[in-house]
Amino acid sequence: MEFNEIAEKHTKLLLDIIESYRIKIRDIESELYTDFFNDFSGKVVIQRGRIFANASTLNNLPAWKKYYKKSAELGSWIVSKMKEISFSLNNYFGFVTKKQVSKEVTEASKFLLSQIGFDGEKLTDKGFLQMLTRDITPERRIKLFALQAINAGKSLTDFQKDLKKLISGDKAAGRKGVVAAHYKTNSDTLFSEFDRTLSFKVAEKYELHYVLWSGPTLKSSRPFCRRRKGKSFSVAEIKAMDKETWAGKIPGQSTIISAGGYNCIDNLLYITQELYEGLTP
Repeated sequence: MEFNEIAEKHTKLLLDIIESYRIKIRDIESELYTDFFNDFSGKVVIQRGRIFANASTLNNLPAWKKYYKKSAELGSWIVSKMKEISFSLNNYFGFVTKKQVSKEVTEASKFLLSQIGFDGEKLTDKGFLQMLTRDITPERRIKLFALQAINAGKSLTDFQKDLKKLISGDKAAGRKGVVAAHYKTNSDTLFSEFDRTLSFKVAEKYELHYVLWSGPTLKSSRPFCRRRKGKSFSVAEIKAMDKETWAGKIPGQSTIISAGGYNCIDNLLYITQELYEGLTP
């Protein structure tokens, strides 16, 4: 296998995981919309075309139990995909260094997973992943919306239409649904940051002082990232970028970890000096 092949393979895996994550979130949104509306419409009373219901009705809908069960499953899925990233990096660094790196990759991976709330067997209480998947912000917003609709005397048809926009998003208005908005705000770059942090830790261990900036070129890609994609840099050059200013930069965070900043899914592939010299014009 050539370097380009294993590098592209790892980058593709990372991008596929990120896309699968977004699809899973959309699926959770879709199920929540269907379940909530079906539960709600079965409990309300329609008088003169308007919906009537007690506030307590909103607390006891089966939709919430289903939603949090799906969310918990998402947390476990996240861990499984981070393990896949670790395995891929094990293969990548083994190829680049021509050494057995599994011990170092495994130890660093376990440490990083513990930092986000996984103890090796389950999500830990009040750890990041558990708090992410148990967050009640979407539930609060949906309940408030439903109460406002009841108080306004909306028809069930209008309620359903507006509920769809709230939960699943309003593409015409450029708004994400409440579930997608929650996960985008709190975890959109979770896999990329895990990959960049784990890569940096392993690279330090094996004294890899050069980087190939990799990742897709998207419409949303910043000029800062576009200028760097596919190019090689020394680690010192990457660290020096911390002093630069650009739109989307995360204040106080290292470029080694955040790359282009907010929502950046680029990955940094650490390479030997020999590879660097071969890749640099």
